[in-house]
Amino acid sequence: MGAHLLALHSREELHFIKERLRQLSLGQSDWWIGLSIVQPGEVVRWSDGTEIDFHNWADGGFHTNLRKYEVCVTMSSSTGKWSTSKCSDLHGYVCKRKTVSVVETPREPHYIGGCPENWLYFGHKCLLLHLPDGPREGKSWKDAQSICSLFEGSLVAIEDEIEQAYITMLLQGHSVGVWIGLRDEDTMKWTNGKPVSYTNWSPVEPKSYLTQDEWLTGDADEPLCTVLSNNHNFHLTGKWYDEKCSESGYGFVCQKPQDTSKPPTHTYYHPLPENIEYRSHSYNVVSGNVSWYDALKKCIENDSDLVSITDAYHQAFLTVLVNRLAVPHWIGLYSRDSGINYQWSDGSGTVYTHWDAADDDDDFVTGECVYMDVNGGWRRADCETPLPGALCHVPPPSSKPYICNETPCPFTWLTFENGCYNFESVVEKLTFEEAREHCKHKVKTSDVLTIENETESRFVLEQLSLSGFLHHSVWLGLYFNIDTDSMDWVDGSPMDYTNWADKGPDTKLLTADTCVTIKGVDGVWHLSSCMERLGFICKAALGVITEVQVEPLNDLHHDAIPAAAVVVAVLIFALLAVAMWFVYKKNSVRFRGFSTFGRAYYRQTSSQATESDGNVLITDLDAHSGEEHAR
Repeated sequence: MGAHLLALHSREELHFIKERLRQLSLGQSDWWIGLSIVQPGEVVRWSDGTEIDFHNWADGGFHTNLRKYEVCVTMSSSTGKWSTSKCSDLHGYVCKRKTVSVVETPREPHYIGGCPENWLYFGHKCLLLHLPDGPREGKSWKDAQSICSLFEGSLVAIEDEIEQAYITMLLQGHSVGVWIGLRDEDTMKWTNGKPVSYTNWSPVEPKSYLTQDEWLTGDADEPLCTVLSNNHNFHLTGKWYDEKCSESGYGFVCQKPQDTSKPPTHTYYHPLPENIEYRSHSYNVVSGNVSWYDALKKCIENDSDLVSITDAYHQAFLTVLVNRLAVPHWIGLYSRDSGINYQWSDGSGTVYTHWDAADDDDDFVTGECVYMDVNGGWRRADCETPLPGALCHVPPPSSKPYICNETPCPFTWLTFENGCYNFESVVEKLTFEEAREHCKHKVKTSDVLTIENETESRFVLEQLSLSGFLHHSVWLGLYFNIDTDSMDWVDGSPMDYTNWADKGPDTKLLTADTCVTIKGVDGVWHLSSCMERLGFICKAALGVITEVQVEPLNDLHHDAIPAAAVVVAVLIFALLAVAMWFVYKKNSVRFRGFSTFGRAYYRQTSSQATESDGNVLITDLDAHSGEEHAR
C-alpha cells in the first residue's frame, strides 16, 4: 500500500479519525496508531518518521510498568484518547499514506451526466421530490416505490448528512413528510440494494404510534416503512421514523443515476452571488482568515449580522452551502460565561441547536465562539482563532427602523416586523366569526391572528406569557374552506408555516365548522369547532391601517356605535361650543379668572385610559382624535 500506521498532527485530524472509528466499531474498541518505543531513551517519532507535535494521552504519557516490553500505542474509538499496550496484543489498525490521504474531508463529486427535466442534481444522482399540499394528495410507500420504478429509479437512499440536509432544505413550506427507501424487514440495506452507511433516526420512539384497536386487531404486525419527518411536533424535522407502509398521506423522494451519455444541464461550480436567497432569508459570505470578532465587524459593515440559525430548514440550507465552500465558517453563536450558556449575536432565541457530536463528547474542546464545520455541525473554538470565512444574515427591510412616512400601529397595539398586534381581546369569549367582526371594528384592515413563520410564533407566545395568558387557547385566523377543500388563512396568504400537534389534519374528514386554535403554552395548533367561544388576537398589516373605530364607552360586548349617534354627538358638541363662544364674548370679564380654559383636562373613561396616559388636553382632542382615525 505504500502507507504507514496512522500519525496524528492536529485535533481536527483526531476528530476526523475518531468519528470514522466510531462508525466502524461496535462499542468501545482500541486501534493501533503509529507510535511506539523500543529502547529506553530512544527519540520517539511517528512510524512515518514525522515529529510528534500533537498528543492526546488518556493518563499523561507512556506506562512505565511496561518498559520491559516494547511499548506501542492505541487510540480509543469512543474517546480518541491514547493508551500504551504490549505490541503483541491484537487490535485493529489505521493506515495513512500521503499520495491518497484517508484523512482528507471528502467533497461532493462533480456531476457526471444529465438528469431529466424537473429532477434535481445531487452528486452522481438525480432526485425527484413529490411534495403534496396535504395528506389527501399523498401516497403509500408501495405506490411511491412503484412511481419511482416507472422512472427507472427507486426511493432515495440517503448516504450522508449532506444529502440528508439537501432533502430537508427542500421541504420547507410543506406540512407532510416523505417516504425514503428503507423498510423494517431489512434496515441494513436500502431498497436499491446499497448498504446503509448513514442513519438519522428520531430520538423519540422511531415507530409511529399504534392505537389500542390496532394492537387488538393485529394491525401492529403490518410492515413498517421509513418516513423523513417534516413536522417538528410529530418527530423532529428531518429525522426518520417508521410508519405503516399502507399509510397514504406522505410525499416521497425518488433517485436514479445521472445519464452519462448526456452532459449535465447544471454546473457544480458557479460564482457565489453577493446575496444568497433561501425562503425569505438573505445570506452573504465573508471570505478570508478572520477571527469571530473580525467576522462580526465585517457583517455589521455590510448592514448585516453574523448568522443565527433557529430552525432545521435553514440549518440544512447552510449545511449544504458550507459543504460546497469546503471550509468551516463562523456563525453568530457565542458565550459570555466560559461556555456554560450560548446566545446569538443578533438576539435570536436559542431553542434550536445542532452541535457536532464530536464537539459534545470532547471535554477538552474549549472556546466561547462557534463555527459551522463542513458537515454542518456546530463546533466551539477560541474567538481569536482565524477561520477561512463567516456567514452573515441580511435582515429583511421590515426589521429595520421604520421610515417617517410609514403608518404607525394604533395606540395599545404592538409592532412586530411588518404587523400590528392587539392582545386585549385574549380574555374575551367569542366565536370565530364574532372574533373576526370584533377585530374589524377595532381596525378596518385587521383580522384574527395569522402566523407566517416560527419567529412570529415565538413573538406571540412571548407576549401571551408576559401577559399571564400562557395557558390560554386563542383563535388562529385559519379555517377549512369548503370551496377549495383546504385549510386557508383569513387574509389569503400562502401556508408556508404550520405547527400542528401531529402530521396535520386529513382534509377529507373536515367540515365547514372546522377552525384552528393555538395554545399559549407551546404554540401548537389544534382543530376546534368554529362555534366555540375563545379569546383571540387581532392583527393588521403595518402600513395599510385605515381607521380605528370608536369603541363603546359603557358596553363591553363590542357592538359598534351607530354612525348616526356619532353624528348627533358631534353636532351637539358643535352647538355647545358656539353657544359658549357667544357667552364668552358677552361676558369676557367673568372669564378672566379662567385663563387656562383652553388647557382644561378631559379625563378618559375606563375603556380608553391607560396608566401612562390618563388625561388628554381638550385643545389637542381634535388632533388626537384624528391620529386615532389615521391609525
